[in-house]
Amino acid sequence: MFELIFALGSLVPFFALMAFVLVLNRYLSGRHDKAMKAAAEEYGLTFREGATFGRSCTVDGSVDGINVIIDTYSTGSGKSRTTWTRFRLRDPKAIMGAQIAGEGVFSFVGKALKGSDVEIGDPRFDDKVLLRGPSEAELRAVFDQPTREAVRKAVNHSWTLGTGEWTCRRSGRLREASKISYTLGLGLEAARAARSPGRDLAAGLERVYTTDPDQRVRAKALHERLRMSPPPGEAELRELATDKGFVGLIAAQALGQEGLPHLYDALEKGDPAAVRLRAAELLIEMRQVVDVDFSKVHEVLLQAVHHEPYIDRAILGLEKIGTVEAVAPLLDHAGGFLPSQRKTNAQRAVRAIQSRIAGADRGQVSIVAAQGGELSEATQGQRGALAAASRQRE
Repeated sequence: MFELIFALGSLVPFFALMAFVLVLNRYLSGRHDKAMKAAAEEYGLTFREGATFGRSCTVDGSVDGINVIIDTYSTGSGKSRTTWTRFRLRDPKAIMGAQIAGEGVFSFVGKALKGSDVEIGDPRFDDKVLLRGPSEAELRAVFDQPTREAVRKAVNHSWTLGTGEWTCRRSGRLREASKISYTLGLGLEAARAARSPGRDLAAGLERVYTTDPDQRVRAKALHERLRMSPPPGEAELRELATDKGFVGLIAAQALGQEGLPHLYDALEKGDPAAVRLRAAELLIEMRQVVDVDFSKVHEVLLQAVHHEPYIDRAILGLEKIGTVEAVAPLLDHAGGFLPSQRKTNAQRAVRAIQSRIAGADRGQVSIVAAQGGELSEATQGQRGALAAASRQRE
């Protein structure tokens, strides 16, 4: 009998611990239930009680036509078991086939497998959000500045969009109504903002390229709009071409020869410097169909060839229209021991300039196929000076 009593007594700590765990679990579950109920009341959703042992409480309903479900689930087992509070929003008006997620460390793997994401043109958004969809025009029509801000905030709190459903999960059973309400609010704000424009695609693009504060976003939206039929009218393009940023360049290019004055103006007044370089590139592209004055174009390229990240583009432009004046800065990029694409392009550009000149005088640079394709100078003291005088036949 004594042994039986001793054995039962030894189990008392075990039963006490079990009772404590059950009471604590019930207490924490009660706090979770209370928080879920408060959040449900705030958004006009339905709170559903969970079982004492088994299924936890859930919240469901609809907000602005968006179906909402908040519940909990567990992954793993034993010491690796983790419980999550899950948020799901299914919006019938979501962009069909769109995918939205955070730009993680391993995003390049997803890009390799599924293709590159769409760059809206706003670095603050593009650097944080991975955006894909079957219709680039639809994405550009939707992602104006307010939408980008709403989606960026949601993604920063782990919201994602896939197969028409926004989802988010937070570790543990959330026991604060404010956290549940805040997380749900971010998801709803993103879902409402990123709805499909439907048949108003052209109007959506026009709204972006005329009102968005980021000029690169406007330019990309206009470029997409020009691919649609019918395109914007000439009167609208003339007005857009007066813009001193990328939008003006795209509109001027669409106007053809009529847009030349705007491109020349952009060479001098375009802002930022990338606008001036792009204007130079467009004028070089148009040289086959219209007469182009390259004096200012050449000046812009000579400035760009000294500054990153424009050097490589400037080298390619100078290969096409460069004069003797460009040889010296090109040779700065054509030397060196190690091979590189920039070095190869610079050497090719110098050769192209040489081919456009009838002859070279003594003491000026000559370009020969030397060891490893290197450039050599006939006179070291005259580096970069190439004959500018062409001998005319009598």
